[in-house]
Amino acid sequence: MRYAVYFWPIFEKKLVPKSPVFKDWVLKMARQLANDPYRGKPIRFPYFREKKLEGERIYYFISDSMHTIYFVNMSGKKD
Repeated sequence: MRYAVYFWPIFEKKLVPKSPVFKDWVLKMARQLANDPYRGKPIRFPYFREKKLEGERIYYFISDSMHTIYFVNMSGKKD
């Protein structure tokens, strides 16, 4: 089953100043996760995960009951 993907406002705000290459990667990753949400490294729980590119970490939450993925935040490598 395909999952719906949503960006939280804080994530969208942090995405605005990023490079076009990084933005394209995020959109590509969102499309991939819609089909296979359990890609990426789990963080303590199987439903909270991260992906990395260019020293940035993208954090997302998976809700199986609602078939949704929420991109919740991003941070630098040392944040």
